[in-house]
Amino acid sequence: MKTHPLLSKAPNTEFIEKICENSKTLSSPFPAESGEIFFASEDGGLFKFKEGLMSQLLQVDGQPNGLVLDAGGNLFVADMAHQSIFTKPADDKSDELRFLVKDWEGEGFLGLNSLEISADGTQLYFSDSGPLGASSLDSPRGSVFALDVERMVLSPLANRCLAYPSGLALCPKGQVLYVCETLRNRVLKIYLGPQNGELLTVFHQFSGRLGPTALSTAKDDLIAIARFEFARFLIRCFCCWSYFRYELCGSAPRERGPSRSPGNQRASVSEGKQQGRHRHRELLESRRLSRASEPQGGKTRRERR
Repeated sequence: MKTHPLLSKAPNTEFIEKICENSKTLSSPFPAESGEIFFASEDGGLFKFKEGLMSQLLQVDGQPNGLVLDAGGNLFVADMAHQSIFTKPADDKSDELRFLVKDWEGEGFLGLNSLEISADGTQLYFSDSGPLGASSLDSPRGSVFALDVERMVLSPLANRCLAYPSGLALCPKGQVLYVCETLRNRVLKIYLGPQNGELLTVFHQFSGRLGPTALSTAKDDLIAIARFEFARFLIRCFCCWSYFRYELCGSAPRERGPSRSPGNQRASVSEGKQQGRHRHRELLESRRLSRASEPQGGKTRRERR
């Protein structure tokens, strides 16, 4: 079996491909089965990229911060300004929005950050962080919730106890939800099941930089975690047992993404502002990475060399 090019290169080597750029602040890329990639923009725009063309779906009076698309073509958008989730068909050109949830037991959300959707489209997961500072190390009031879309039942997975929860990603089998807890510089692991959120553990504790902001999973148990700090972004890739594989670097002050492709062979990532433009990149992944970097006596093969 051939070694993947990423594993034959030195750490911090870029292995990314720019596929589009836009003057708007693009974030939260979501690749659809049809080949389209959907984006949110914090100035209220929702965009679609397909076959080399970027088009705007609609402009809303809010701050879209994360989005997902179900198999029926319905968009679900986490809106920081409205402190809610709204939904509408992706091909609906009207301004009509349907808001799903706005509070938990009568208490309003701080401001929704990121969304994740189950493979069957029946469960929505979202992080409630508020703007930076609303949930801090001194006052960890952030939460993660699960919403049963069919029954409209909302359940807390971690309630008012997190320091700025941001990016979310389900494992390929849908049994585990990974959560970026940005201000504690770590990624959490929430086990799902009949008793949602009954077990919460720390998947990985980082040191240095601000903290993870987004992550993505692939079917070969690869987990890509994005972190940013002013001049550069860093994406670290792990196995499902929190064993480090490799990292990728680039120049951008803010990282929103990555998001996995339907085939789980690419991780889409959106950069922050750079020279007046905003760029979207894709990390090239491989289906066959495990043998080349499985632990051997506590180290990967590359580390043993």
